[in-house]
Amino acid sequence: MDTVMMHGRRPLLFLVLALCLVVAHGEALARDADIIISQKADVETFDPAQSNNTSTHNVTINLFDTLVRLSDDGRDFVGELAESWKLVDQTTWQFKLRRGVKFHNGEELNAAAVKFTFDTTMDPERKTRQRPTYVAFKEVRVDDPYTVSFITHKPYAIALTQIQYLAIVPPGYVKQVGWDEFGRKPVGSGAFKFKEWERDVRVVLEAHDAYWKGKPKVRSIAFRPIPEDASRIAAVQRGEVDIIDAVPYDRIKELQGSPTVRISQRQGEQIYVGLDTLRVEPLKKREVRQALNYAVNTDALVKNLLLGYAVRLNGPMFPTTPGYDEKLPAYPYEPERAKRMLAQAGYPGGFDVEFAISPAFQGIAKGTEVGEAIAGQLGRVGVRAKLNVQDSAAIFSAYSAKKL
Repeated sequence: MDTVMMHGRRPLLFLVLALCLVVAHGEALARDADIIISQKADVETFDPAQSNNTSTHNVTINLFDTLVRLSDDGRDFVGELAESWKLVDQTTWQFKLRRGVKFHNGEELNAAAVKFTFDTTMDPERKTRQRPTYVAFKEVRVDDPYTVSFITHKPYAIALTQIQYLAIVPPGYVKQVGWDEFGRKPVGSGAFKFKEWERDVRVVLEAHDAYWKGKPKVRSIAFRPIPEDASRIAAVQRGEVDIIDAVPYDRIKELQGSPTVRISQRQGEQIYVGLDTLRVEPLKKREVRQALNYAVNTDALVKNLLLGYAVRLNGPMFPTTPGYDEKLPAYPYEPERAKRMLAQAGYPGGFDVEFAISPAFQGIAKGTEVGEAIAGQLGRVGVRAKLNVQDSAAIFSAYSAKKL
């Protein structure tokens, strides 16, 4: 049976979701920090190269800096550790780094640190989860102590998009303590520094007063994992935590009527099904991929499962992606057309396929339910889809081993 992932490679279902936070107005109880945030899951590791998990990223983004980031409207890049950058030639992006930036342990953040971060992320022996993000890059070159160049194998239009994810780590500290210890007691250059981690209980960060952007206004932040939605909501209503994420859509209206909480919504982006078009034989054919799109009733999924808190997209790009064209037509729901296209492609009886999905991966809203619904819709046109629910660690292990 062929296997595809529920989140990567060529997308079948792309949605813009409403990501909801609930903020408490009441007085919080036992304080371990100025702000207490509850998420569905705990940190996996503080090593940014070894995690691709939303709950982990929400913590580590406070600890580490990157060279650039997307602007708030998602249409351009703004500098972080990089003061300026330019395309030197078709395969070389050169960055000028800010001077005077220090890691939390006093170590200097320079071009050598950027190269060390890239090289160790790409080290095949480490098998990092972020390694696939940078496979288009040939090397990172130190031009001088504060100038670094990223060189791709060939012209690469989304180079900056990928570079923005590289969280820079301190070479000296990593060499001193090793990667395992670094993953438990990290040192970065971000606005907050690590204080303590009690696994499955809490992570506490404290302000980094020497932060290059200025002293943070908040002195400390705690993250508490509460996997159950009902328990997380009850905690914010009682004032035990200040903020919760991943609010179930069917609880939003109820919470909107509460005088003690405020709901904040923003657009998020989610891939629900990714198709491996290189190894899964039927999916190598364009007609088959098109048929699968015609077989899925995306509008019904948005209405019935996501309760209208999502907008379907018209292709394999998010609105924040450079080159996104909102005028492109989306696939209509035409199951009979899907059947005809499968037959024309040589699969009149359909075929078997397996979807690997992790409900907690990247905070997927109703991931299992949407996966089951898609599998059911594909079954009506003859594509027999089996849903294989795994944790994110198992999925990434299989992905790295090219078993997905």
